[in-house]
Amino acid sequence: MKTSDKLLLGFSLASLGMFGGIHLVLYAEYKSGNILEEKELHNEQFIRFRMPQPRYLSLQGTIWVNILPSDSFYVEFPKKPIYPADVFFQRTKNAPDPALPRYQQVGDTLTIMGSNDGVPIHRPFADPGYETSVPAINVYCRGLQEIDLRNGQIVLKGAGNASRLVRAHLRLENSTLWVADAIYNRGDFLSSQNPYPAPEPKEKFDSLEIESFNSVVVLNRTADIRSLHIRLDKGSELNDQLGSVEQLTIGYSRDSRINLGGDNLKKAQLSIH
Repeated sequence: MKTSDKLLLGFSLASLGMFGGIHLVLYAEYKSGNILEEKELHNEQFIRFRMPQPRYLSLQGTIWVNILPSDSFYVEFPKKPIYPADVFFQRTKNAPDPALPRYQQVGDTLTIMGSNDGVPIHRPFADPGYETSVPAINVYCRGLQEIDLRNGQIVLKGAGNASRLVRAHLRLENSTLWVADAIYNRGDFLSSQNPYPAPEPKEKFDSLEIESFNSVVVLNRTADIRSLHIRLDKGSELNDQLGSVEQLTIGYSRDSRINLGGDNLKKAQLSIH
């Protein structure tokens, strides 16, 4: 056997041995409980609060909130403070720890306060790792009469089946709303790595009513909406990522921006105010 062949064989065997050794070490760590499964990792990151179902949800300065359909109502807050690297986010004054969100429930209204001190958030796209770098909040609910969002962002998740479609009335100011969540809509990160991702399940909505002031509304590709009524006031933008809408009514002002594509462009009923 040639010397070069011996070297190549030795290198291959060494690589296989190292690869196998790493897997054995990881397996041993998993069996000993040092490696957490997804559910355990989630529980390590969030603390859960159960409370009476409110009728109104007010979000103020919450940089990222996931609203998910659920039979029971509860909220998950991050256990540890996360300080956004973006210098435009200022810490809330006179708070024990401004990086941790706070909440207050009075009557039928739940108010959640985040760390963004008055800076408008216009974020139609985000890299996949962005959510892990900010203090994300998860709200699980059956349905709310109204959601008010100021200086923040919401990801409104739909139902996985037609048995309990999501309804919502949202009012936005200086904020961003994602209707449904599609990982390959978050910029070019995934599209450059995997230009043909597997289709994601549709997220179903019954009716959505949205009032938007100086805000960005994104209809993600997985959104499947029976009826959408949206009013775009000064400085607002509607960005359609080819979500499916059966009935679409849009009121807009002279400086609103509307980006529609596919069948939604044909179905839309537009009126200026």
